[in-house]
Amino acid sequence: MELIWEIKPYVGMGQLEFGMTKEKTRALLNAEFVSFKKTSSQVNLTDDYRILNFHLYFDNNDELNFIEAFRKCDVMYEGMRFLNRDVEQVLSEARTKSLGYRRVPKQGCCYFDDLGVVMYVPENIVEIISIYKRNYYIHPN
Repeated sequence: MELIWEIKPYVGMGQLEFGMTKEKTRALLNAEFVSFKKTSSQVNLTDDYRILNFHLYFDNNDELNFIEAFRKCDVMYEGMRFLNRDVEQVLSEARTKSLGYRRVPKQGCCYFDDLGVVMYVPENIVEIISIYKRNYYIHPN
């Protein structure tokens, strides 16, 4: 199993690719998971891979369309790590890589539109990173 998960912009993370079926992701990961509804209004089940520290979300066709990684998951893009770091350090490194971003303080988020990534930063430390397929978000304000 991968210990470091490389982000592939609008494609996925590591060997996980958007559009893969739920069955294929489960076979690929070959790890214990629990399926649950993240919210009461959610239609599709989310797979919680606790040991890997991420959730996988699927669309109505049971195809992967969103990944949510938590603090212990080692996610990076071209050597830049996101989780468990001070947000200003991450953004400074992003600027050196010429990566654009949009901060949305009222949401506690920072969007990297060119990567298909959003960081959740409720305080100053990046707690969650979400990786999504193209057009998942339509430029939230």
